[in-house]
Amino acid sequence: MIFLVFIALFGCKKQNSPVVTLTSTPTGCPLNSICSFTYYNSSDVSNTFQVTSGGYRVFAYQSIDSAICDATTTVYFKISPDVTSFDITSAQIASGQSAFYGFTCPCCDYLAQTIVGGEIKGKMTDNYQWLVNAKIILGAKNTTLRDTLVFNQYFHPPYSL
Repeated sequence: MIFLVFIALFGCKKQNSPVVTLTSTPTGCPLNSICSFTYYNSSDVSNTFQVTSGGYRVFAYQSIDSAICDATTTVYFKISPDVTSFDITSAQIASGQSAFYGFTCPCCDYLAQTIVGGEIKGKMTDNYQWLVNAKIILGAKNTTLRDTLVFNQYFHPPYSL
């Protein structure tokens, strides 16, 4: 009986306050790449895969590989603007409503992939910084091949000159 009470009290996951901690140092950028980790307030993601004005906070991860003709990987995900922490589940990611993936490469022959699952957690650490832990599972139609994109990183707003 005590065991069941313990499970009931401590086994539930609170959705409004995800635990976000770096498991080690922040992840670096892939070899031969430059990366950016940016968020935009009062934004959305258009159907042409661009950040536009809107009612969300949009996060953008981008990696440009200089060794492979500037192949560019981009992941956008969006959250409500009034939260200070979030947990985007695998089901939410797979629905295509909260996370978006793009890959462009002018000299590559590659298999088009989409986000098929994963989890993205984040919390605001100060007025201008968010800590985000992400594991994004990519897949292609009509195949069981999978790839995983993982990052633990601090996101900042774009800087104006």
